[in-house]
Amino acid sequence: MSSKVKTKKVKTSKVQTTGRQKALLGVFGVVLTLLLLAVAEGLLALLGVGDQERFADPFVGFDASPTLFERVGDEYVTRPEKLAFFNAQRFPVEKEAGTLRIMALGGSTTAGRPYDDHLSFSRWLERYLDAAEPMRQHEVINAGAISYASYRVTRLMLELVRYEPDVFVVLTGHNEFLEERTYREVRQEDGARRRLRSGLSRFRLSRLAWETLAPEPEPATQLGDAVQTRLDVWNGVQAYTRDDELRRSVVAHFKDNVGRMIEIAEAHDVELIFVQPVSNLKDFSPFKSEHRDGLTPDERIRFRSAYESGVAATAGSAKAGSALAFLDEALAIDDGYAALHYARGRAFLEAGDTEAAHQAFMAAKELDVAPLRALEEVTDFVAEAAGAAGVPVIELPRLLGDANERSLGHRILGNEFLLDHVHPEVAVHSRVAEELMQVLAAAGLMGIGPEWSPRRRSEVYESVLGELDEAYYAQRDLNLGKVLGWAGKLVEAEAPLIRARQHLAGNADLHLTLGTLWQKTGRLPEAVQELERAVELVPELPEARFNLGVTYGKLRRSAEAVAELREALRLRPDYPEARHNLGVMLREAGDLEAAIAELARARSERPEAPEVHRALGVALSQAERWADAEQALGEARRLDPVDPEVYYRLGILRARTNVEEAVELYERALVLDARHVGAHTNLGILRSMAGQWEPARRHLETAAALAPSPSTYLNLGVVYENSGDLAGAERVFREGLALDPENNRLRVTLGIVLLVTGRRDEAIPYLEAARAAGHELPPTLKTVLSP
Repeated sequence: MSSKVKTKKVKTSKVQTTGRQKALLGVFGVVLTLLLLAVAEGLLALLGVGDQERFADPFVGFDASPTLFERVGDEYVTRPEKLAFFNAQRFPVEKEAGTLRIMALGGSTTAGRPYDDHLSFSRWLERYLDAAEPMRQHEVINAGAISYASYRVTRLMLELVRYEPDVFVVLTGHNEFLEERTYREVRQEDGARRRLRSGLSRFRLSRLAWETLAPEPEPATQLGDAVQTRLDVWNGVQAYTRDDELRRSVVAHFKDNVGRMIEIAEAHDVELIFVQPVSNLKDFSPFKSEHRDGLTPDERIRFRSAYESGVAATAGSAKAGSALAFLDEALAIDDGYAALHYARGRAFLEAGDTEAAHQAFMAAKELDVAPLRALEEVTDFVAEAAGAAGVPVIELPRLLGDANERSLGHRILGNEFLLDHVHPEVAVHSRVAEELMQVLAAAGLMGIGPEWSPRRRSEVYESVLGELDEAYYAQRDLNLGKVLGWAGKLVEAEAPLIRARQHLAGNADLHLTLGTLWQKTGRLPEAVQELERAVELVPELPEARFNLGVTYGKLRRSAEAVAELREALRLRPDYPEARHNLGVMLREAGDLEAAIAELARARSERPEAPEVHRALGVALSQAERWADAEQALGEARRLDPVDPEVYYRLGILRARTNVEEAVELYERALVLDARHVGAHTNLGILRSMAGQWEPARRHLETAAALAPSPSTYLNLGVVYENSGDLAGAERVFREGLALDPENNRLRVTLGIVLLVTGRRDEAIPYLEAARAAGHELPPTLKTVLSP
């Protein structure tokens, strides 16, 4: 039997709170939270945790580097070590009340190249502001830098916000493909996530939380403080190959950087203005063109024939329709070759079809394998992102297109406004400054009073230009020639360098640049004269010694070439281009061991350069170190799988042991370069050894047409002879002797053909000449010559 214990309930009284008390508690909670957040922010700032620089770029990393500006007394000045890329600037540490401080960022166009800061849009803007608001202090700091791409501009902006800017002006987009970069993962961020990230990024605590909870992938590329462009190495533009995945990643990186610039300016209450980049379409051909994959050697030959016929017809007096017929024939074979679209643009322009010309020129720019002009997707995104964020943008392509249409009747930009592929004339810099003033006035950052008028602008403009002498413009021409030569545009570089020479006599940099240009274009005696002058002016200039050595080598002045290249290395021991060329010269001089030693060292200094591996492979082949040669050439192929010379050299190696593999390698070389003389020659020889007379004849005839030589005519004549075409053999042997009348092998083979065709009297002089020159004749021919 169970019993229940009864418990007595105890009544408790509830604490009653009024609505007012609840509100006060809520306010207290908010205040306490904000106070704690403020304390946390202060503590993190004191400890240097959550600095915005650490969260700047998920795509690439940067080595630690000094700031652009350092404090000297009461001013910030450009650090001396930064002057290789930036203009010298200075401005007060303490910004006076009422001062308008504007900072311009971007690449070489912002910097003012090929002029200097004196004629940049930054300087015009400062002059025009002073004229429009004479009672106010204006500071325009030009932080544009040569070869700077958007990711470096974004990083620099994080420094510049410390100096109390009122306005950022950004012109960027041309240099996105200059530096070598790889991407493990391209982060795509939707608009809502970006807006949330942007809002929270103002606070160190949120940046720290974001870094901890949502870490970015480790960047695949670590960049140094100084820009090292892909054009700075000795193969220059040739280092570029078509890579659609890289292209997409670069564009995504650019878009991310534009978004970050907007976020940084917004977070620091700085007015941001974008300027869209412009490109020379009409008067500047693509830097590099590549065929689409899968073209056969025959298709490449037909393409080249049609393309060259079209270009010749455009340049000549033929009608544009004739040129377009050839170019359309080439287009049907390969529509991905950038230079073809440029040629079609010129032909359409000649025919008066400006719309078709514009489309063709645009295609040429977009298909350029070395995209050193801003892609349209990049240019368009500047306006799209700015519009979405309410950021003003100066649509420079539209403004210049309008002006072009008024004066020329079309919108295709060319030399009228641009000095080279992207750098504008002085008048364009002035126009940008005027447009910036309109934006500043609309934003209430300045007032345009009665002091400012078109007449006053013209007075300021003409006054500045009137102060410049011919030497200033000569320096511009030198800079222009150097940029064009650096980018591989050798023909375009010559004219400004010749102009500069008239006023810069005794300038070692000019003589070096001009000598290098003439060396690369085959005018070797003139190159020697310029380079020797550069060495005379500055004996310790390693680049002059290097290029002089290369020129001596091309002139077969081997001892002088080796001496100059060794001197270049003494002056600059870390000069792999010089070491590479020294190795090549030593190989050509027959000193294989010394050549291999130098090339092996060059390989250790520049292991990513396929040319070095290829040159080492050739030297090892000549030294009969077959396995080592195979390894070096295989590495060259891995680094540059579209180099026809590597396949040709590998073919020579494989021909020793496997003829079928050699044939495949030679054919691969011809797919990549249908005009490769060595591949045609060796394929012709191998085909003739297999009794395949028709393909042997075709390859050897192509080789003879491309580069006539006695040995090629000898091999071709033998093919004709063995295939039963004695008349063809006689003709070819005679063509070979016309090139080299003292060639004994050709004398003998021609003599044999003449004997076989019953012309003994004609044959005897050739055979006797060969015997008299010491050539050993076969026994049967000795009988023919016996008395």
